[in-house]
Amino acid sequence: MKSLIIVYFLAFFATELTFTQNENLSNTSELTNISTDIYSKCGDAIVKINNYDQNNALQGYGSGVIVSESGIIYTNYHVVENAFRIEVRKGNDKYDSIPFVGFDPFNDAAILKLPGGSYPYINISKDKENKIGDIIYTLGNPQGYTNTLSVGIISSFRSNTYQNQIQFTAPISGGSSGGALLNSNGGLIGITSHCVTTGQNMNFAIPIAAFENIPIIDLDNSENSFLLKQMLAFYNPSLNSSGSISFDSTVMVISRYCDMYKIDSSKWMFAGQLYSKLGKYDSAIACFSRGIELNNMNKYLYKYRADCYAQISDTNKALGDYESALNICNTYLDLYIDRAKYFQYTLKDYKKAIDDYNMVLNLNPEYDFVYTEMANCRISLNDKIGAIKELSNSLLWKNDNYELYILRAKIYTSLNLYWDAIKDYTTALYLSAFPNTDCYYSRAILYSKINEPVNAISDYQEYIKYYTNDPAAYNNLAYTYMSINENDLAEYNFNKAIKIDKKHFDSYLGLSILKYREGKIKSSIQNMCKAIEIQDMLMFGMPGIEEMEKSSWFWDKEEKKDMKKILKLMGITDRKVEQNESKTSKHRGVKSRASEINNK
Repeated sequence: MKSLIIVYFLAFFATELTFTQNENLSNTSELTNISTDIYSKCGDAIVKINNYDQNNALQGYGSGVIVSESGIIYTNYHVVENAFRIEVRKGNDKYDSIPFVGFDPFNDAAILKLPGGSYPYINISKDKENKIGDIIYTLGNPQGYTNTLSVGIISSFRSNTYQNQIQFTAPISGGSSGGALLNSNGGLIGITSHCVTTGQNMNFAIPIAAFENIPIIDLDNSENSFLLKQMLAFYNPSLNSSGSISFDSTVMVISRYCDMYKIDSSKWMFAGQLYSKLGKYDSAIACFSRGIELNNMNKYLYKYRADCYAQISDTNKALGDYESALNICNTYLDLYIDRAKYFQYTLKDYKKAIDDYNMVLNLNPEYDFVYTEMANCRISLNDKIGAIKELSNSLLWKNDNYELYILRAKIYTSLNLYWDAIKDYTTALYLSAFPNTDCYYSRAILYSKINEPVNAISDYQEYIKYYTNDPAAYNNLAYTYMSINENDLAEYNFNKAIKIDKKHFDSYLGLSILKYREGKIKSSIQNMCKAIEIQDMLMFGMPGIEEMEKSSWFWDKEEKKDMKKILKLMGITDRKVEQNESKTSKHRGVKSRASEINNK
């Protein structure tokens, strides 16, 4: 009976599989036809944009979309940012020194204009009701491979770094920025902008509405053309290298340009963002406030105004605006991030910062950098265990960040978890693209603390290859040699440290211990006297040593036993540390006692 049931199930599965395959074949054929039609209709309207610097060197490239017969091109601002010359290539045709006719860098949008002529173009979609799951197509120049078509779906709509981004699954890569995002009718619905490399198929486009709202300058109008040049120079001062544009009339220029906007709230938002970038926070606040009067449900206006209030230290108003924006949209990731940083770096309210960072992770766990920020907050709260937990969570997402391993190693060290710290320093050294000398030095100290002298010596030597004049490294290396009775090498490195820094008391102290072990009491006391002249804490005996160990100094048990014996020979006994005690008479006493012993 069991066999019969299994055969029946397999037969049923085979039937279902055949049906599914046929259905997929039909869908694939239909999709291919649409793709071919879209490429045929839109391919000629995609251009490659080259960005050249003042030395005529190529500093970047991307894509662009011709959207009108007269040659208007939509692209991303970051494709043409810092350009001293823009070149557009369309097939075998090349157009040089292409001008801006509009821009909104705060939405990563730029508009260019080809010279007079008639050009193939892509129609802007009149259907604004794009939905999650809709099939979309991208056309661009990924990695310089011109007119590449990809297909995917709309996977989400986002509103964080840039306003109202379209998230989609069609693959894009470097060079795709500025390309076309098309619906199944071949209508332009967005300009592809960037992708998140830590995720799979997380690609984004700027909605076409952001471009339609930008004022387009008539280049034949010399006054308006100069006005746009001034605006571009305000945003990017490097474009004003000739000094031909005066910044004295900032308010008038911005007002004249923004008056060209069709939507008033957008006008005030753009003006506010530009004033904010220029550091004119009072003017920016006035613009954002006017925008809020016109549209009090715009979360961005509140968020941008909050950022300005934070810049001028008006904490109550900043926090009030952050809260207003969250009341409008409680999933606004960038707002939680900005408020968290305000709590963390300005207000030093680390617990509230952690609360906001946790909200970010609840909304999007892939924001791995947030774990590092939370770790820094926990360090400030002296919650070292919590900091290790946050860093470990971050490394689950991005385990190739050597800096996170170093930070965690330092915390492990402070908790005396030396082996864990050594493992992290070792991983950091493996991941780092260059010799990370600080890792060698820190790991060497840890090897010394866990009595692994051979490994410690190797790391100190590696460090010294790059820092040949660091007395601390030679001093530590000498102590390590002394621990394995390599006395000649220990003495050589102590003297090397003293040659570099004649006031390196620890090397005199080391030489004193070394000579004592060799039975050379006179030399031992001479070196201890030199150490005491530099470091007064030694006058208090072992309590002085313990006081120094509260900072970065450390000595092992045997070294401290020998120090105590040497100090006793010199008449120095243990006593309470008095920070303000005068040491002059004591120094004389030490020298007198040393002289007596030396003359015996």
